[in-house]
Amino acid sequence: MPTKKPAHRPAGSKNKKRDHAETAKTTCPRCGSTDRTPYKGVPVQRAVAVSIGGNTYNTRTTRRTCCLSCGQYRFDHELANTEAPAP
Repeated sequence: MPTKKPAHRPAGSKNKKRDHAETAKTTCPRCGSTDRTPYKGVPVQRAVAVSIGGNTYNTRTTRRTCCLSCGQYRFDHELANTEAPAP
């Protein structure tokens, strides 16, 4: 019979300090709602060098969706820093 793992952390164990990152949900440009359908199709990624607010991004991902409140179709764009592919 396998031994059970303890259900809790050991007494006196330290907590790790974690950085917090905030993100904003995409909103409908027509009504401002954050309710949307699941993303459709294959995301399109483009290698770009964009600087917004002092942050530089090298990938832009575009996804298709639709607002559940008003029915407006839209593209959601996500900017990210990704590692360069290995040669």
